[in-house]
Amino acid sequence: MHKSELLKIIASMKKADERLYYPDGDQAAFWRKVRESPMYRDEIAELRAAGQAHRNTPIPELTYSLFTSFAKTGSRQDYERVYFQRRQILNTAVLLSLLEPEQEEHLKLVCEILWSVCGEYTWCLPAHLSETGVMETIDLFCAETGFALSEIRFLLGDRLPALLQARVKDEVYMRLIALYLTSGPYQWETVSQHGSAVCAGSIGAAALLLVKDKETLTDILIKVESVLECYLQGFSDDGACLEGPGSRNYDFGYFVYYADLLRRRSRGMLDWFQLNKLSSMAKLQQEWILGGRSAPHDHYSCWAPALRNLIWRREEEEMQVWATLSQYLPDVHHLL
Repeated sequence: MHKSELLKIIASMKKADERLYYPDGDQAAFWRKVRESPMYRDEIAELRAAGQAHRNTPIPELTYSLFTSFAKTGSRQDYERVYFQRRQILNTAVLLSLLEPEQEEHLKLVCEILWSVCGEYTWCLPAHLSETGVMETIDLFCAETGFALSEIRFLLGDRLPALLQARVKDEVYMRLIALYLTSGPYQWETVSQHGSAVCAGSIGAAALLLVKDKETLTDILIKVESVLECYLQGFSDDGACLEGPGSRNYDFGYFVYYADLLRRRSRGMLDWFQLNKLSSMAKLQQEWILGGRSAPHDHYSCWAPALRNLIWRREEEEMQVWATLSQYLPDVHHLL
């Protein structure tokens, strides 16, 4: 799409409000339903248990020795264990603040961990960095963090102190939005898989929530749309690609999170879901999923899916058991 066309649509976008996330735009009513519905009982119990554990543990620091561990030993584990633990603390505290807004201890922890994340040297993982250019790098987790902080700031609104709202906005602008417009090109901008939709989708979503200037938002979304077009080229018409299910779902999830916010803000004028390939990509999940239930695993280290696992939940009576099937995908030579 030409810049002038996109700018015209963006100029007519509706203001971002709670209807982006809740059916009736009523945040309090939604979370009251979550508290009262048996459908969420297991998730609430898990969330509260995680919150209790975090309250009894100081926020772990990302120290110099942890940051340099990868360069010295080649091991990613030491730094990343603490990095993702910090994200778990943040995401759990925010979800509990939404679920139980009367409990002030949740918001107190949110403020502390938000401030701490804003103070990290970089939001990237050391394994994704060179010794130079640290502040010019955007990797998967820098983009994820910027999106998460933008969304948390938006959902908590004035419950967050003005100082913290301002700092979150400034850090996301500096580390993600302004950087994306002035640096690069990045390797992930021209690949069809391997995190391209995570990075671009996160940047686009953060911009939709934070950027007020129409020209700036247009410039960002033009770049994002170009990356996502490249991303979709990695999928055949039957929705398959050469990535495994875990990586595919991770990337495709962030494509969907962005596309959903874009469609809602543009009143349907910018709608990736109209593409025929998108339907095939979404249906493929039903064709390769294994039956039965698996134990919960790390639900809260990644903000965007953790939130949407709750707000996009369908009522039990609407859910259906998927039929057993076998299918051959000739473009990628996969038998499901």
